[in-house]
Amino acid sequence: LHIIGFAKYQTITSNRFSLFMESIYATINTIVREQIGSRNEVYLPFLYALFTFILAMNLVGNIPYDYS
Repeated sequence: LHIIGFAKYQTITSNRFSLFMESIYATINTIVREQIGSRNEVYLPFLYALFTFILAMNLVGNIPYDYS
């Protein structure tokens, strides 16, 4: 159902959000590869999820009257 429901939104060109997420992924991948070395594939998904969660919570915290 997910594939059928979102099939009309698929485009060949990237939008701003996907470019933003790809640049974050490339940055985190570079940092993890430099610090950990050859076993970066093991830790990359966890660190990517952790970084995006912390980034999202920090951005939500900037909204006035949000009481975060």
